[in-house]
Amino acid sequence: MEVLAHGWDLTVGTGQSGEAPAEVAEAGLRAAQAGLPAQPRGMEHGMPFDPVVEPAADAGPTERLANWTGRVTR
Repeated sequence: MEVLAHGWDLTVGTGQSGEAPAEVAEAGLRAAQAGLPAQPRGMEHGMPFDPVVEPAADAGPTERLANWTGRVTR
């Protein structure tokens, strides 16, 4: 989850595609959803993640992982 999310940050930040291989990203997304609650979020709750961002309809699994971790992707 961490490697995929930060990898997304780096690749998109450098103008590259942020999508990892689908099977890897889907496993990371499942892990994030199982281990990182949708609410509550924010440091006041001891949760260093922003609220979940609604993914675009055509978002791939890595982008959806980024959205789950509170990243605005578009």
